[in-house]
Order: sequence, then C-alpha cells, then structure tokens
Amino acid sequence: MERLQQLIERDQWSELLTGAQDLYKQSIDSEIEVLAFSEKAAIKKASEIFNTPKEYLEFSLTSQGKSSLFGFIKTPSSYIFSVKEEFRHLFTVNIDFNQFNDLAKNKDGSLRLIMKQRGLFLQVFKPEGTGRALTKENILQELHLRGYDSIVEKLIIEALTTFEPVVIAPYIQSLDNDSKFNITISKDNMEAFLKFSQPIEHGRIPDLDEILTTLKSKDVVFGINNKYITEALENELYNIPILIADGTFPTHGTNAYIEYTFPTGSDTFKHAVRSDGSVDFKELNIIHNVHENTVLATMIPATKGQVGHTVLGGILPANDGTTTEWNIGSNVHLSPNKMEALASQTGQVYLKNKQICVDPALEIASNVDLSVGNIDFLGNIIIKGGIDDGFSVISGGNIEVYGHIGRCFMHAEGNIIAHQGIQGKDDGEISCKGNLFARFIERATVSVGGNLIVTKALLHSKVIGDKGVYVTGDKKSIIAGGDIKAQHEIVATIIGAESYIETKIEVAYSKRGLNKIDSLNKSLASLETQIEEISTQLNMLPDNTAKSKSLQKSLFVLEKQRDKTLESLEHTKETLHTLKTSASISASKSLMPGVKIKIGDSNLDITATQRSGTLRNTDHQILIETYNPSKFMQDLATETKKDTKKNKR
Repeated sequence: MERLQQLIERDQWSELLTGAQDLYKQSIDSEIEVLAFSEKAAIKKASEIFNTPKEYLEFSLTSQGKSSLFGFIKTPSSYIFSVKEEFRHLFTVNIDFNQFNDLAKNKDGSLRLIMKQRGLFLQVFKPEGTGRALTKENILQELHLRGYDSIVEKLIIEALTTFEPVVIAPYIQSLDNDSKFNITISKDNMEAFLKFSQPIEHGRIPDLDEILTTLKSKDVVFGINNKYITEALENELYNIPILIADGTFPTHGTNAYIEYTFPTGSDTFKHAVRSDGSVDFKELNIIHNVHENTVLATMIPATKGQVGHTVLGGILPANDGTTTEWNIGSNVHLSPNKMEALASQTGQVYLKNKQICVDPALEIASNVDLSVGNIDFLGNIIIKGGIDDGFSVISGGNIEVYGHIGRCFMHAEGNIIAHQGIQGKDDGEISCKGNLFARFIERATVSVGGNLIVTKALLHSKVIGDKGVYVTGDKKSIIAGGDIKAQHEIVATIIGAESYIETKIEVAYSKRGLNKIDSLNKSLASLETQIEEISTQLNMLPDNTAKSKSLQKSLFVLEKQRDKTLESLEHTKETLHTLKTSASISASKSLMPGVKIKIGDSNLDITATQRSGTLRNTDHQILIETYNPSKFMQDLATETKKDTKKNKR
C-alpha cells in the first residue's frame, strides 16, 4: 500500500510542477488543483508550488478520496489552492522546475514480491530515464531481509531479464500466517465489497478463484468485476473495502414529447441585438413566418425502460415512457409517418391552447409600436390600429391599415390599403407591387407597381406609379407640391395650389423602360468595342488560318448579339413613344399656376389658372383638351358611388 501511495503521489507531483511553470507565466492569480492522501500533504505541496508560507494560502476540498483506483482502489482527495488576495503582491515564483522534471523522468528500477498459492512471485520493473537498474545482488539482499535465503539465482536472472512475474520459492502452507478475506454485501444488495488482511511473514494472499467461489456461496452472481479483484490483490490493498461487484439501477424510459421548430415559450418575445451590442426594441421577433410544407414540429417517441439488477441477481423493474398525441389546428397537416407536423400553406405559425396553427393572415389589434415591434410577414397583414413613426411593416401579401400611418417603412408584395392616411414627414417610404389606396398622403416617398388611388389629397410627396395616379373622391381632391410620375395617366380634381407651389407632374414615365434602355445602351457599347477589336485582329491575319477562322466565328456571334440588342432597344423606345402619345394628365376642376407638366420629351409650365382639361403630347407639343375621363376613371367613379351609398345606409 505504501508503495502504491508513493507512486501515485510522485506521478501527480511531477505533473503539477510541470504545469505550474506555465500557470505562473499567465498570472499569480491562478488556482491549482492538488491531489493528496491527506490535507496536510496537500498544503505542503501547494506551499512549495506557490513558494509561499502556508498561511498565505486558501483552499477548498473539491472531491473526497475514495476506496477505488480507476473505480476500485484508494484514490487521493482533490483540493483547489490559491494565494489569498491580500498576500499576492508579497512574493514571486522561484521554483527549480528542471529538478522536478528530472525526478519525474528518471526512476530507479523496483521489484514486487507476492506470495500466492502457487508460490512466491517476483516481478522486476525497468528503470526510467537515467534511473538505476536493479542487480541480482540488490534482489538477493531484499530477499535476505524478508527471510528468503535459499533462492535459485537462475530464477532471479529470469525475472531480471523478462520483467514478468516468476515463481522463485514454493508456498509453505501456514493458515495462521495467510491473508484472511471476507465479502460484505450492501443493505440494498447493489454492491459487494472485498476486504483482505496483510499476510504474516511468508503467508500468502488469496487467489481469484477463491474469491469467486466465496462470491458464489453468498449468491453474488451479477456485476462481478474480475479485473477489480485481480488488481486489488496485485497492488496489496490490505484492510480496504474494495468494490468488486456492482449492480445496476433501472433506467426508466423517457416520455414522448413534441420538439417545435419555432419559439413557443418565453423565447417567443425577444429583442434583436445590434452589431454594437445595443438592443433594438423595434425588433421583437414575435412573428414566425413559415412556407408551405415547412416542418413545424417533430414527435420524439417514447423510449423503453431498462431493468436493473442487484448483485444477487434480483431484477429491478423499469417503467416505459408514455406516449403523447398531436394537437394540430388550422393549415397544419401530419407527415405520412405521423412523426412531423407541416405547414399546409405560407403564413405565421404559433401555438394557441397548445395547438399548432398556421395563419395566412396576421392581424394586429393595436398600433404598430414598441409593444408590437417591426413586422415582417409572408402573408397578408391587417392592422386595426396605426403605424407609429420609425417602424417597418413588410408583407408577402397585402397590408391593410385602419389607423394613421406615420413616418415608417412599409412594403407589400400585393396591395396596400390605408383607411386613414399617410404622413411621411419627408422620411416615410411606402411601396407595393400592387395597388395602393389611401385617404391622403403627405410628405412621403411612394412607389406603386399598380395604381395609386387617393381620395382626399396627395401633398408634397415623391410618387412613381407604374400605371396611374388618381386623386379623386370629392370636389376638393388635390395634388399639390412634390414630384408625381406615372406611366399612363395622372388624374386629380385639382392639380396645384393657389399659393403657386411648385408641383411636378410627369406621365409617359417608365422607370423600368428607362432602366432597360440604359442597360441596352451599355450592352451595345460593349459589343461594339469587342467587334472593333476582333475586326482589327482579322485585318492583320492571313485568311483561312485556324486563328482567323476562330475569330470570324466569334465576330459572327457578336454581330448577331449586337443586332438583337439593337432590335430590343428600338422596340423599347417605340413602346415608350407609344406610351407618350397615349399618356395624359387630367384635372376635372382646375389646373393651378406653378404646375410643371412633362409628357414624354415635352414640357409645359402652367402660368395661369386653367379650367378642367386633359393634357396630351401631340407632335412633341403639349395641348390642353376638354376634360375626358378615361375608362378606368369612369369605372372608379362608379365604384365610389356604390361605396358612398353603402356608407349612408
């Protein structure tokens, strides 16, 4: 036992000192772990490592040593040491690490003598590093001290050369001198322990078979570990209870549960963190978008329980996990194997009364403010309140807002319906790919893929409509200030204001067409450059060579591309020209001074109040005709009358 303890402490000592050097290079504030068989020994080691009096140290016990080596023989306790804060400035580290490293690397040879039923076993261990090897004389001297004098030297030489256990003397039976052992079983029958005494003089230790026979006589049949028994005997762990058989406790099965792919608890509401570490209170992440056939949840099945066993072979029952059932709501379906819940359509997913639901429309009952945060939703959005300044609302479908819309960012892949109005405060941005309907719009930037229809006023705003802009609803519907552009027509009851405020009105404007012309011109310029370069090379080469033929093929392809690009450019220009001749600007009541008209490539400034009329571009000249509402305006007027009658009812 003493030898085993010395080996453990020496190995751990060397390990600690080697690591301590790097530890102190980092900081004197560091903590170290010390392994020792007693508190006194641990304090001594830590004091030497820190090179400071023990009074300067503080420590705590992290694990108590147990009667097991690798789980079955005595192990040292673990302590965490550090220097008390008030003393850290008083000393420096001064350790001869090389000395201890040499100690760890260089070990003398050693021997082990164990008497067993077969006889006295001698095993010799090799030296390490520059350690000294044992000699025959060393071994004979040790045997003499232990009372063995008639040993055949040949057997000693065999042990010295093979380093394997060798029987060097017979066992002479002496029951009084032999080691005595007993087996004890814990009260719960989950553990069996071996404890054996130290033999006297030439007495022997028990054999594995003897212990196994005794275990059988005590009905110990489960969890027996022969390795634990053998190593306990080999390491001469006398008078220590050694765990040699260990039962197993039952493992109950886990219950089935549903694992959601979207937040369901406290994590459904959280703020986004900006790159600088600050919190964006507008990004609350409370809407969880899903596409059709997205996996919303997975069923994790229950597991079977595993029975336990006592060392006496008794069975400890285990419970199987319980099953659970799906609870799915609208727009959710199960996979063929019933193990996954999937979205039946695009929308927001949420739990309602523990039921998984997908809603293609999102309804906000209040204003979009700090309590709601920014909204980014794949489906339709209905906002019963308004949208406060500084927030954004993005929809993969339509947006309908019943309240006031402030300085915000709003985009819809479909239509936008603003039941009240929009006050952008020169910073609001509103866009949609469909139509936009609003009561009024003031100081906002608006981009509409379809028609913009305003019933009251469009004031001081920048507007691009891919189709038409219509500000008509009553006798005072007005466009005043700003820059309004549309492809087909712009119509209002009044255009401009009595204050002569500058109001830019432009039709036959196609941002898409202009961008296409710009892109085609750039492509055409690039093609012309390549054609010119290849033509120059061809002029310098003889005909019918491989390279000239290759260049001619490339030239042919480029010329085809150029012709196709020219054709597309002309077609786009023709489309814009046709648009110019069909586009119009109309005021059903009056056109005020300060209005700047542009239709295609022609301009007209209104300097005097004009009665109702329709303006068109005829032969590069803008002329005012009698007000003539388009078919769209006639249809719009009919729908407006129907809505008015409904409201009166």
